[in-house]
Formats: sequence, C-alpha cells, structure tokens
Amino acid sequence: MRFSAKSGSKALSSLAPGRQAVVVEIEGNEEESRRLGELGVSAGSSLIVVARLPFGGPIVAQFEGWKLAIGRRLAQRIRVSESRYKTNS
Repeated sequence: MRFSAKSGSKALSSLAPGRQAVVVEIEGNEEESRRLGELGVSAGSSLIVVARLPFGGPIVAQFEGWKLAIGRRLAQRIRVSESRYKTNS
C-alpha cells in the first residue's frame, strides 16, 4: 500500500531525537505497510523521535502517547514531513 508523497518529505531514519513529524508515505511491500497500519502508523500519523539507538539500532518514536522501536531499514522507507519546531523533550 502506498500513500501519496508530499514534496519535501524525508526518511524517518534521518530525524534527530526531539524532532516532530507527520507520516506522509510508507514505501515498501504491502505486508510492511499492513503491519505498520495495525500498529497505528499510517499517512497522517504524528510522531516525535525519542531516540536513535547506536550501531544501526532502531529508531524509537512516540505515536499518540505510545512508543515504537522501528528498525533502521524500515525507518528509511517511512517518509515524513518534519515540523518546523523542535519539541522540548
């Protein structure tokens, strides 16, 4: 399943901790998109990057009050539109 990409989107994996964004597209196979959808991650989902674990570890992002660790390869295929403001977390 693919969502319409907005210009200026970037990979979730490129965001630093504390940055806020909105998911605009999920690139990849249907199974990955379905699984993320079941977890509540889809186009329009707001998130805050909590941590980028070292040595190629996952990205930890907070969605609607809960946290999810997303592997770097998958995080590279989640396209987001970054908010202009840094959060105070």
